[in-house]
Amino acid sequence: MLKSKTTIVLGAGASVDLNLPTGEELKETIARLLKFKFEAYNSVVTGSPLIASTIQLMTRKEPELGDANHAFRIAREISGAMPQAISIDNYVDQRDDEVLIRHVAKLAIIEAIVSAEKQSKLFVSSYVHPREIDFSSLTKTWHSRFFQLLSEGVKKSRVDSIFDHLTFVVFNYDRCLEQFLFQSLQNYYRLDSQVAFEIVEKAKIFHPYGIAGQFAPQGVRLTQTKSQSSNSLDFGGELESENLLTLSSEIKTFTEQIEEEETLTEIRESLRLSDQILFLGFGFHSQNVELISSGAPSKRPTILATTLGISLPNTTIIEQQLFQKFYKNTGLSNDVTTIAQSCRQLLDTFSGKISE
Repeated sequence: MLKSKTTIVLGAGASVDLNLPTGEELKETIARLLKFKFEAYNSVVTGSPLIASTIQLMTRKEPELGDANHAFRIAREISGAMPQAISIDNYVDQRDDEVLIRHVAKLAIIEAIVSAEKQSKLFVSSYVHPREIDFSSLTKTWHSRFFQLLSEGVKKSRVDSIFDHLTFVVFNYDRCLEQFLFQSLQNYYRLDSQVAFEIVEKAKIFHPYGIAGQFAPQGVRLTQTKSQSSNSLDFGGELESENLLTLSSEIKTFTEQIEEEETLTEIRESLRLSDQILFLGFGFHSQNVELISSGAPSKRPTILATTLGISLPNTTIIEQQLFQKFYKNTGLSNDVTTIAQSCRQLLDTFSGKISE
């Protein structure tokens, strides 16, 4: 168990170990899903048949958005623009002249993410029994090293307290973290799936921009509150038009206003009270940093961050950005360390410090 109050902030790079797409790969997938061509009788030649049927459903339910033909033109516009865009979020922000762009883009995001979950190292088919992932395939991931640090010294009799000092802030729509923790607790401690799920359910895991379906493994019971508040979906679960439309309406791109003020308050308070903050695979987009900025911390936090693939000049800017948000005008000395290596390498290098 981690002894210090710790907040771990995860970005897209934190899921790459598991075969989830990078930002560039996600753009390519979205471009493919939305590159619609039709033949006679409106059968889909290219583009996602699922999104095509969902667009038909969406425009019937919300005629004020326009007709389906207009939505398909918008889809092709998004597809054609992806090679030029920094990200799908940036494109949606910059094309705020067309409301349908946001709706269609979100359909593609959800299908892309859930399909990627199904191709990831964490997916287990519902036809396989027992439904256990192959942990030998994860030995080189940061997830495997993190679970070693997390579980060290935690006996099975006290496993329900394993997340007591931890908060996760996940800027991804995928459910990789939830699936990994759920499967790990079952495998390592030989817990019943319901018991493991309830322990993960109690963990402080925040997705500021939403999630591709409330994490709900097959065969477990959701709490009444969660089952009523969000649509549930198994990891890499099956999508159809109805639930794709529902799930897409529940996520936000980074330029949309985050309305859950209570959630933001909890995130910021967690960061303010943390002894250590880890940024893993995080892109440091200024709006995302601003979103979680907590004001003056109550103590001197240690900040560790991966900057793999980020240039030295840009890394310097990130370090200054973190100092401004977490140390300036506090009288606290700067304790920001960046490492131009992978998430796994950061945990290996600073394992002693993180476990203190």
